[in-house]
Amino acid sequence: MKVKINIKNNSFNDEWELAKLNVFVGSNLSGKSGILNCIYLSVDANKRYSSISYSIPLGECEIEDASFDYAIYVDVHMATDIIYGGTNSLSFLNDIRNLVTDEEINESRTVIEKLLTELREKLTSLNLEDEADYLEPLRVFPTKNELVWKDFTGTSEKGVYHLSMAFYNALIVTLIQYVYALSKKYKVLLILDEPETFAHPSFAFFLGKLINTLTLQSNNLTTICATHSWDFLQGIKNGAKVKVIRRKKDGKVEVNEWNGEVYIPGFGVTGMLSD
Repeated sequence: MKVKINIKNNSFNDEWELAKLNVFVGSNLSGKSGILNCIYLSVDANKRYSSISYSIPLGECEIEDASFDYAIYVDVHMATDIIYGGTNSLSFLNDIRNLVTDEEINESRTVIEKLLTELREKLTSLNLEDEADYLEPLRVFPTKNELVWKDFTGTSEKGVYHLSMAFYNALIVTLIQYVYALSKKYKVLLILDEPETFAHPSFAFFLGKLINTLTLQSNNLTTICATHSWDFLQGIKNGAKVKVIRRKKDGKVEVNEWNGEVYIPGFGVTGMLSD
C-alpha cells in the first residue's frame, strides 16, 4: 500500500510504502493523528467505522494499490465519549460484532488465550507469575444497552462510571478480537491512535503483542498504529514497519524508519534526565 501525504499545516509532504503492520512513533504535536486521519478518510473502503466523527481529511492523501471492505478508526477520545455519551458511542463496536459469528469470535479468543499462556509461562520461568494478572487486568463486553466488565479478581459489573480508565484498553482488546474475526471473510484496515493510553506498562506491552499477533496471523488485516509508549512498541515491533515522526521548530515534519536503535527522539530522554 503506497501512501502520498501532503499536510500543509504541518509543512509535511512525503510518501511511503506501508506494510501489513505499521507503527508511527512521535511526540505530541508531531502530526501522527493527522496522518492517521488522512489515511482513514482517503483509503478506498466500502464501509467505514470510527469512534470519532471525521468528515474532512486534515491534508491531501493519495493511496495506491489498496482497497478494503472495511476501514475502522479508533482513538482515545472514545473513552470520554463512552463516559459522557453513553452506549451510543459503542454502537460501531456492536455493528462490527453483528458481522461475525460466535464461532469466529471464539476462534479469535483462542488466539488471545494462547498468547496469554505463552506470556504467563515466560513470567513464571522468571519467578514473576504474579505479574501475569496485569497483562489483561480487565475484560469488557459491549452489549446493546450497556458495557459489562470483569476484572482479574473475578469481580463483574455493568457500566463504566466506577471503572479505571483501563476500560479503554480492554475495549481495544475486544475490538481487535472482533476485527480479527471480521478479517476471516473481509479485507479490513484497522487504524488505532494511541491504543495504549491509560494502560499499565504490562498491559501496554500485551496490547502491542496482541495487535502484532492477530494482524500477522490474518491474511486480510492491515493495521496502522500511533503510539507514545516504549512498552507498547516492544510488544508490537517484531515484523512491523516502524516510522519515527519528528516536528521541528520551523514547523517542518520529518519521518524516518526505525531499525531497532536504542535511541528514539523523546523516548530515551527520561532516562538521561533522571537523578
